[in-house]
Amino acid sequence: DNYQQSYPWYNYTIKPIPGPDYGEEKIINFEDFSLRFVVINTYPYECEVSLADNGNSSYDDIVIPSGITIRGYSCKVTTIAGQGFGWSYVSSVKLPNTITNIEYEAFYACNNLTNIKIPSSVISIDNSAFRYCSNLETIEVQGGNTVYDSRNNCNAIIETENNKLIAGCKTS
Repeated sequence: DNYQQSYPWYNYTIKPIPGPDYGEEKIINFEDFSLRFVVINTYPYECEVSLADNGNSSYDDIVIPSGITIRGYSCKVTTIAGQGFGWSYVSSVKLPNTITNIEYEAFYACNNLTNIKIPSSVISIDNSAFRYCSNLETIEVQGGNTVYDSRNNCNAIIETENNKLIAGCKTS
């Protein structure tokens, strides 16, 4: 007790860091679409992304940013949320090289989706991520990906270590 009172810190209280909380979300409206970002990790700040409206609108050329700012803090976009774009009318999506996870049914039944390029940063793709994408024509895994490949321009996602087919398309 005497020790604490003899130093200047006995009057200080520790305040929490004012950054975004786990589960906090932010919706950003772009010209033709809106994206929802949800904080999934608070150190470092990471978030998942999904369409804010999976309604009847048609979306061309969605470009997902590599990061956003929530309450003044940078949050890296690392995950395509489960069912995040599912049942939507998305025709193409550009994924940033910060994406590491594509969760269950992320693009489920996206019948307008015609092509997708998987960045080299992706280390986890759920088996159902591209299920029922009936018009998907091209799938490419970027070179340098250590987990997945699209060998010989096969238009498929193959788990390299065990040669497991994750997703194919009508031209596979």
